[in-house]
Amino acid sequence: MKCKTVLILLMFMNLFFAQTAIKQDSVFAKKIKIFNTNYKEFEVVGNIVYAVTKGDSLVRFNLETKKKRILSKSAVSLVKNSNSEILFIDKKGNVCKHIKANKFEVINSLKANLFYKILVDNHDEVVVFSNKAIHYKKSEYIPIFDSPFYRKAGRRKRSDFLIPADFLFLDKNNYLWFAYDAGEWGGDVCFFDLQNEKFIYDIYDNNGSEFPYNFFIGSGIKGITSVSETIYVTSSKMHFYLSGDISKIKKVAGNYQICDNNSFLTRTSVDTLRNWYKNDTDEKLKERQKSFIEEYLGPIQFNPFNNSVYYYSNFGFFKLEEFDDCIFLKKFLFKPWIYWSDGLSDAVGYQMNVTKFEFISENELVFLTTNNGIGYYNGTEVKYFQ
Repeated sequence: MKCKTVLILLMFMNLFFAQTAIKQDSVFAKKIKIFNTNYKEFEVVGNIVYAVTKGDSLVRFNLETKKKRILSKSAVSLVKNSNSEILFIDKKGNVCKHIKANKFEVINSLKANLFYKILVDNHDEVVVFSNKAIHYKKSEYIPIFDSPFYRKAGRRKRSDFLIPADFLFLDKNNYLWFAYDAGEWGGDVCFFDLQNEKFIYDIYDNNGSEFPYNFFIGSGIKGITSVSETIYVTSSKMHFYLSGDISKIKKVAGNYQICDNNSFLTRTSVDTLRNWYKNDTDEKLKERQKSFIEEYLGPIQFNPFNNSVYYYSNFGFFKLEEFDDCIFLKKFLFKPWIYWSDGLSDAVGYQMNVTKFEFISENELVFLTTNNGIGYYNGTEVKYFQ
């Protein structure tokens, strides 16, 4: 049993390193050191990038002129509202709006020990997630203690405070998603309904079709994007082997329906599998191939300039082409060279190296990496701002 486990691990490692070593980049890339740091969040306004560093500083820089400025040394999270105004929350709980240059005004002050994330709803009302509560419209909403907000799946000890979500997203229907990834133990997805101001913990307890009660997606949500009333979700897990798919949630006759697909993902070739399973027939090898996914799915994003959906994986950026519900094909865009880091929590594998991207024109995008800073693809080359 031990030898079999080691063999599977070696096969997995060989597959991952093989496919990431081949064609590491399809475009020219160069590094531009401005703050000599990495970032955890960003927003773009025109050619200006606003970002929160891993050291909790709010900075901005120009993609063209490279001019830079430090706006705050105590920022935790930032968000852009519908008027392209930048708001951020600092370590003390002050919700601030950036005015101009180094000037900003405090529009609210909240109380908690730690602040995780700031967002805005469809009406530009501020939503803040802290270790104490969901702060919304001058009220605090606290989930029940026996919920994933206090403990991930597989963990024995429950926290006394709310734990940060691995992925947080506010969709156009004003549902706030909290995705908790527990690696080999699975994971949980919870919601806060902003409109009705209530938490939704158990998404399997309703036989009806009203979203999100009929929702089922495995652990490892890496990205969510909204296209009108349709939602696309990428989920993937790396634990000795890769799994994942893209799910689509759409509204039909007033009800939400979900479907998913991973048939378009890159898989291990039959020739490679034949070297491992020498006694298998071609038919058996093709059946095995369905389980040998090599593509590690990352974030997904809607491009409003051409009304298309794109996603990132270890093979690069792709345009998602859909011919029918969940019948996907992909069109290669480009592959940047990006460092990978191991050390997944509760799993054996690698951290996803791109966590967000945003289009600023039909062919230009800005993307957030875990190790290479913020990348800017102008249609022909990539610049990394570090």
